Amino acid sequence: MERANRDGLDAGRLVCHLASMPPPTIAKLKSMGVRRFSVTCSKFDCRHSANVDFAQAGLPDNLYFPDIAMVRRVTCAKCGGRDVGLMPDWTTHRAADN
Repeated sequence: MERANRDGLDAGRLVCHLASMPPPTIAKLKSMGVRRFSVTCSKFDCRHSANVDFAQAGLPDNLYFPDIAMVRRVTCAKCGGRDVGLMPDWTTHRAADN
């Protein structure tokens, strides 16, 4: 917080602004070059991770990314656990100015 004030940023206003932004849709992620997402098991003794293509998952482009778990039953392929984390796979991301 001290650094934010030293740099002239209002940290509270930044957090409020970020919280009011809608999450990205799959179409938005695709437009940025993201073609897949990572599924990581949260079980301490498993921690398996895999990448899933948006096309392979059959997800609609207008779906908000955080809503994937509500539309598809996402489970770990190794242990079958349902406590998994989802993240866009940014390794194929294109910079916005390209």
